[in-house]
Amino acid sequence: MKQVLLFPDHETSASAPALGCYLALSASTTGEALRALTPSVMQWEEDVWLLDLSSCISYWQVQATLHKRSLTEELSSQLHQLLIAKDLDHIAQPYTATLSQDPWLGVLHISWLRERGLSGFFPQQSRILNNISSSLSWGCWWRCCDQYVRYAASSHERSKFLKAKRSMQLAMRRLGFQSPQAAKVLPASQMRRRFGSLLAELWERSFTQSPNSPSPTISFPWSYLKYEEPRSISRHLDTILAQWDDIADFLRSDLNRLCLLDSFKEDQRILELEWRIVLYNLQDISLSIPFRHPHSLHHEAPHQRTALLQISYILEHYQRLQKDLGAEPCWISGWELRITQSWKRPPLAHSLFEPEQQEAEALLTLENQLQCPLETYQIQNDWVPEDSFASKGDTALISSEQTEALSLLGRQRPLFLLRNIRSFSTEGQSRLWKFRERTMDKWWVRHRTPNMVRDYYQVLTQDRLAWVFRDAQGQFFMHGIYG
Repeated sequence: MKQVLLFPDHETSASAPALGCYLALSASTTGEALRALTPSVMQWEEDVWLLDLSSCISYWQVQATLHKRSLTEELSSQLHQLLIAKDLDHIAQPYTATLSQDPWLGVLHISWLRERGLSGFFPQQSRILNNISSSLSWGCWWRCCDQYVRYAASSHERSKFLKAKRSMQLAMRRLGFQSPQAAKVLPASQMRRRFGSLLAELWERSFTQSPNSPSPTISFPWSYLKYEEPRSISRHLDTILAQWDDIADFLRSDLNRLCLLDSFKEDQRILELEWRIVLYNLQDISLSIPFRHPHSLHHEAPHQRTALLQISYILEHYQRLQKDLGAEPCWISGWELRITQSWKRPPLAHSLFEPEQQEAEALLTLENQLQCPLETYQIQNDWVPEDSFASKGDTALISSEQTEALSLLGRQRPLFLLRNIRSFSTEGQSRLWKFRERTMDKWWVRHRTPNMVRDYYQVLTQDRLAWVFRDAQGQFFMHGIYG
């Protein structure tokens, strides 16, 4: 009997957005070349590729930060290097790429851009893609739907889809809708009732999502290219084990044995392990061991601290569930340790950033060792102080034009902002006041206070450097602390 348990990336903050970033690419290349960006590559058409960057997105965010680029600019630079022609002139091949939070939107965007002969890199928030629904043709939309059904549906479902497609095409012509934009007035419930769930879901997924909307509920028919057999190490124990200290010694040895395999090179990093445990009663349990960032087993040999910590967290989680169910202790008689997903990191082309690169690698390794992810924030170009910092995941896909004045303001603001501002008495305070900025609230946001204008100052108090503001009524409030 086999029991499969795939634990999620546990202890993740519920407010943290999923880093589901998908790259759609139209170019003359190979899947093997694109694996330099991510191991999850799907060939959608002959020259159209879909890349799931979620497993490596943290790595590319770090590289973008080190090179002082946006994520879009970093990925565009990497694509430019990958697609350089192998001739004497080294001319980069033209390509079209989009970055979005939904692979289906990536398929639509690529088809629409190719229909117009546009090339370049277009994030989902770009102006040209924000207006795609107003100029998308029926032919383009139906072509993408046919491709989706080819991968997602069975033969029976495909025949039902063809009938629903003909019915919808006749209805659109009868109603005089010359484009999908005109038909957006139709309610989703009516679309589902008349044309079936598959067409209704594709319709909603195409035209009702905003760039910041959550991930869709319907799944995407991924079919990743296979390159090599998974690498694994097996162990049959002489005695059954239940204590982690005893198990860890054998696991450490097996992780080091994985590093010695000819098929597992030193420049490869693991994204996920599978630990298939055999219990004393021959029950087979498979535990998924995910890593938040690409991890190198070779660099941590022989102690393998990071991998052992992640395995211990997953085993502890499983044992806690078993205890709550009143089951017997987990007596282990053997296991198989398998690398289910690995990635060959591309060579670094920017030696100038080597010290910063080493610091960033150390931080990613530390987060791989923790039971919960670190929350990372970055400066936002916003004139309102409480909106000048955001979680890095919230802005991973944003590629806005940088405003130097707002960037300078963000760097001058304190790192620690108070959640609830409090009144500040100027009596007895130092006269070392330094004016910093004047800002105005976003009056169109309802939950904001009606206070319109704020003048901010740096004030040296008895024990700290405070950041206070004066409102339109002349009252003072503390909003942040320096240092």
